[in-house]
Amino acid sequence: MIRRNTWIVLAIFVIVLGVGWYFLRAQPAGQNSATTSTPPPAKLLAGLTADKIKAIRYIDTQGIQVSLELQSNKQWAQTSSSSTPLTQGSIQEIIAQLLDMNILADLASPPPATALGLDKPTISVIITTDKDILFNIGNLTPLNNGYYVQVDQDRPAIIDKSTVDSLTQLFKSTQDTPTPQTTPTQSDGTPTPTSTGY
Repeated sequence: MIRRNTWIVLAIFVIVLGVGWYFLRAQPAGQNSATTSTPPPAKLLAGLTADKIKAIRYIDTQGIQVSLELQSNKQWAQTSSSSTPLTQGSIQEIIAQLLDMNILADLASPPPATALGLDKPTISVIITTDKDILFNIGNLTPLNNGYYVQVDQDRPAIIDKSTVDSLTQLFKSTQDTPTPQTTPTQSDGTPTPTSTGY
């Protein structure tokens, strides 16, 4: 026979269980998932939108310089000389990639600029809105998954390598592709001898 104290303990347990179940059901939808979801990565150029950009200038240590300017007819023009001018579609892709650069890590206590390659950046991009926004890209990170970057005088950060590589490839596409050197051959297929002077 179950004692009276046992019945009391069981009754209290049932009440506590019921109250807990009630509050769990009464929790607003999505509240639990919101507390456990991962926040989206911060953008390098947060707050900047495509309609604010008036000009873009790209410079790198390989000697490539590309200047783009938005005209009064809302079409982009390449104001720098180039063997292969960028198309409107390529320029829009450049703008999209600039705006989509995610910060992989914010360096709270960054090393000296010389250690990050930001004292002599490999790439500099100037975006003109109502003011000029300069961001410099320095060295690859030790894991080779990102680049060190600094916007104006902000704290250095790390951005995704693949995005930077894709962006630079678009700018490099304005340059001539070197023509492979071929060795002259005779009618029998043997290389044509070259004369040498002494």
